[in-house]
Amino acid sequence: MTLDGYESTHRLFQILHQAHNVNQALTKIARLSTGLRFEQVSLLCALNSVGGKATIGTLARHVSRASHTVTALVDTLEARDYLARDRSAVEDRRLVWIRLMPRGAAAASAFQDKLQEVIAARDLERLFPDLLTDMDVTAVALKDALTQDQLQKFVR
Repeated sequence: MTLDGYESTHRLFQILHQAHNVNQALTKIARLSTGLRFEQVSLLCALNSVGGKATIGTLARHVSRASHTVTALVDTLEARDYLARDRSAVEDRRLVWIRLMPRGAAAASAFQDKLQEVIAARDLERLFPDLLTDMDVTAVALKDALTQDQLQKFVR
């Protein structure tokens, strides 16, 4: 069974509303567990997941953000001793590694622990059972339906 245009649009808005609610919950968990914004904690968790050391480009891919956005997050987190930049002395000296500091690892761990606690207590899978599946299906459908050129015309 396929949905007509109105039903598809309505379902898309429902999915986006659920995603917004999840984002708000993650933002609150990040703030309460670490004092950081969700975007900052997300970057620390991504760095932790790749072994505590990565380039800006690798981090950008992991958090689905532009490199310049990740650079701004790194600047802020570096100033607060959550991570550090290291230039490669042996390899290409232009290569800059972002390294997770103990304070950053502790923040990532605190967030992940609090998130697991909330998931266990609230049974988020029950609250948002189809969110990820619906978002994946919707993203693929939108990608298939709109070429980059059509999307640019729509956004303008």
